[in-house]
Amino acid sequence: MQGPLSGQSPGDIPYGVLATITRQLERLEDRTRNLATRDDLDALRKDVVARDLLEPQLSLLKTQIARLNDDRINDRKEFEEDRLADRKEFEKQVAELKTESISRSDRLWMRLGQAAAFLAFALSLLQFLLSAHIVR
Repeated sequence: MQGPLSGQSPGDIPYGVLATITRQLERLEDRTRNLATRDDLDALRKDVVARDLLEPQLSLLKTQIARLNDDRINDRKEFEEDRLADRKEFEKQVAELKTESISRSDRLWMRLGQAAAFLAFALSLLQFLLSAHIVR
């Protein structure tokens, strides 16, 4: 802008010129309102640098969490499989013990039956010998 018009004092600026200047100042203020300052840019740069440094760690942590989750799922499956295998083994051993205890009692009765048969044969032989007057 130029200085005051000839014959006017600085306080006598017409309203139209004043309105134009005010509109131009408002537009200039609107344009510069959203401009970043150096401090804003420095803070943003520090955030970007910190983010760049933390992104590899974040990806490693995500990978580790995924791996641990997979390991936990696999361990649970293995535990369930082992538990079922142990249960089947236990049931098999219980069945074997029942069979073995039955066979032990069967063997006992077989031996007692053999002893009773031998005793009956001996008594029959003794009776025969006594009745035949071979032995007195």
